[in-house]
Amino acid sequence: MALLAAPAFGADKPAVVISGVGEGRWAMKCEVLNDGGVKMVLLDRAIPTYNDPKLRRASCDYKVNAKTALTIAVSGAESCPFPIVPDGAACSLVAAPGARGTFKVPISKGR
Repeated sequence: MALLAAPAFGADKPAVVISGVGEGRWAMKCEVLNDGGVKMVLLDRAIPTYNDPKLRRASCDYKVNAKTALTIAVSGAESCPFPIVPDGAACSLVAAPGARGTFKVPISKGR
């Protein structure tokens, strides 16, 4: 007799991915909440991506160097946190050289 395992709650949800791509020095500091609690995640050129299938909430601050732009992308979230994204385009923001800002990643309560 074979036993079938049921998928874990939320297992079919895609992972939320927050990433940055840019030349020179840039940094993103994100406060994230997942099943393990709240923690700080630092993204930069050395570690440009955070991937979390159990993410419940994220709030990120970014800082870009004065010479080059930074492209920030978010996937798997309930909606795009950036104000102007054309229909059908990937959820991303191009932060100008020298820019600083904050964004929150919206996640559904059912995650």
